Amino acid sequence: MNETQSKAIYYFESYDAYFWEWEIDHMFQGTVIENAQDYRGGYNCISIPDGMTIAYKEQVVEILKLLSETGFPPFGALVLTFLATNSGEVKAALTEIFDDILEQHKNFPSVDHIDFAAAEAFLKTLQALPSVYKTGKNRIDLFVFLFEAANHSLSQKYSSEILDFIENHHFKLNICSEKKNISVAALSKDINALASLHHRYPSVNDVLTAWLKITEVPVEPEDTEIEHFSENPDFIKELIEDPKTFFMGSLIKRLWSGIQLPMHYVHPGEMPLGGISDITNKGKFDNILMSEFANDDLIFLHRIANKEALFIRRETTPEEDLRTRIFLIDTTIKNWGTPKILSYATAFSFIHHPKNEMHFQPYALGQTYTPLYFDEKEKIIKGLQLTSPLLDAAATIEQFIEECEEENIEITLFTAAKTLEHQNIRRLFNTYHNKFGGVITSDSQGNIDVYKIKQGAKRLTKHIQLPLYELWVNPPRNKKRRQKKESKIDPKVVNYPLLYGFPTRSTINFTDHKYAYILQKNGDLFRAKSRQKGFRMIQRDIRFVTGIKQQKLAVMYEDELMVLYWTTAHHMIFKTTTLPRT
Repeated sequence: MNETQSKAIYYFESYDAYFWEWEIDHMFQGTVIENAQDYRGGYNCISIPDGMTIAYKEQVVEILKLLSETGFPPFGALVLTFLATNSGEVKAALTEIFDDILEQHKNFPSVDHIDFAAAEAFLKTLQALPSVYKTGKNRIDLFVFLFEAANHSLSQKYSSEILDFIENHHFKLNICSEKKNISVAALSKDINALASLHHRYPSVNDVLTAWLKITEVPVEPEDTEIEHFSENPDFIKELIEDPKTFFMGSLIKRLWSGIQLPMHYVHPGEMPLGGISDITNKGKFDNILMSEFANDDLIFLHRIANKEALFIRRETTPEEDLRTRIFLIDTTIKNWGTPKILSYATAFSFIHHPKNEMHFQPYALGQTYTPLYFDEKEKIIKGLQLTSPLLDAAATIEQFIEECEEENIEITLFTAAKTLEHQNIRRLFNTYHNKFGGVITSDSQGNIDVYKIKQGAKRLTKHIQLPLYELWVNPPRNKKRRQKKESKIDPKVVNYPLLYGFPTRSTINFTDHKYAYILQKNGDLFRAKSRQKGFRMIQRDIRFVTGIKQQKLAVMYEDELMVLYWTTAHHMIFKTTTLPRT
């Protein structure tokens, strides 16, 4: 055994009574492989002993490749970071690791230098990160950022050989699954690497600020108003190139060409016409000149009728319009689909219009009102996913008006045209007519109507017809799907439908009057009419069963899965989920 191979075995070594172990995740038809030596693929995942899966070998290799130029961090620290950024019941798993599994290692001699509390605090910080930073490319970038400057367990001179060992020599990796007694040095490397990261980034804000290089820009007191939009044209291009925001982003420039915004937002001032100084021939009767009453009645009425009577009135300058402008976007059932996309696109076009000088506060209306943000693509995607099963949002609009702390507001409602026919909406316009400034309706054909509301009366001021077919004819495709389709170029390859065999790593076996079921500890549910014919997966990622080590009971009743178990404190826990009909 050469030096590189011994280094690799030491790096990927697993230990007795530790929080992780190498495991095989596979499915074979009709047989269960209990011995890894009989499986040619070798170990392919890391999991908590008798618990949830932490990471797959491919994920680990992807991170190690990116860290190969700077050196590898302690493997246990890397595994714990994977666990903290996973979805599911991570909090309970981390608590159990530090309370039960790692607690017994505190009895080792000379462990005072191992900072368990700081390591656990850092993992909780990672768990508290917004989910958008713990998925996809963002998660990979986060790992690289954290471990590029962390304490390295192996230098970069061994990187290429160790990557080759884990990636290409599958069977040799099985040696690492033979657990050994952990040493204080190995435990110290895993825990203190995370503890040092906690001292460097003690909070979520510290992690995001250092990772995303957020800097605070000093502003003058008069410029402290928060800008709610961006005029960056690349942002529009970014929305168009993403499949999730393409249908909204492709409408924006077309809407800009149809929307007309005034250059100044002020209340009109009083501008006397036809007179000199403070004298005018237009005004209120209480401002009429006293000399006009010297005329007899007939001449007096004649001068008033012909606008010859003189009034006194001072000219006033225009006043700044200080109203707070609110956008309320309906997400109830009548505004689903294309009308909702048009509503979001229209609101975005107002907020990001190059001539816009106002500040808008957009909200989504459902069972409650939710603030919307149009400054980042991730926030826009999250807002587009908001829906409500209600027939109308009248109750939510009324709730918003009653709870709004601003007195001088102007509401613009974005909804479907059919919603305006509902009696609850009409009642709101009559009751709070002084709060509404306009209504913008849309339909599935691309029609957008802009109404101005004044003293409860609705007047059509603008009609826009969007050519949806022309704008949406070439949506971008998902890159992963495109690569998958292009890879199928061999016409001789025939894909035969195969049933899954008896799945391994199961937690619950149960039956009903028609089927037999297998529920795996990673949340995958399988079903079969008879065990000899194999099992078919019917549901993935039933998250509430992952990480539960206690014995569980399960039953299927009318497409509803019910799971029962008892905690260590002898509390009975009952969880249920409804499965889609198949």
